Amino acid sequence: MSIYDQIMRFEPFDDLDALFSDLDSFEEVPLVSRSKRVEQAEQRLGSTNISEFLVGLAFYLVNSIRFTKAGHAGRPAMIAITYTDFDEGYVNRTLVPSIFVYPGSGGQDLHQTLKDQHHEDTSPEMDTVRGIFRRCGLEESFSFFESRFHDEACNEEFVRIYALPNA
Repeated sequence: MSIYDQIMRFEPFDDLDALFSDLDSFEEVPLVSRSKRVEQAEQRLGSTNISEFLVGLAFYLVNSIRFTKAGHAGRPAMIAITYTDFDEGYVNRTLVPSIFVYPGSGGQDLHQTLKDQHHEDTSPEMDTVRGIFRRCGLEESFSFFESRFHDEACNEEFVRIYALPNA
């Protein structure tokens, strides 16, 4: 069985139109929904290679979504590859990207907010994500942004790295 089949055969990306539904303001769907699938693939390729494989697959899906959205006239969307799982030890394990789609003016507003709040300093999380894209030869094809906030209720910091395709 191929790595692609091993990881993707049960994932929900056969209906890209569902990402443009009116049910939620945005969709953020993990590329791989079960850690067991990632673990099996790691045994074959190693965690660094799986992270790179997943970026390549996410890149393919983002481009497919960009073409699909052409059928949704009047609904421009912010489309990105995102990373949110930066618990302790994330540097030494596979990072699973999510596909992020935010249709309409809300997506445009979020994109502008990310641009306005962007600073040149980089975080360890940003450096890790950019490194994965760099190893795939895709770093120049994306703009990277970071969202970081502290949730008082659970006393945790939440980090989201956005990789938005250029052009």
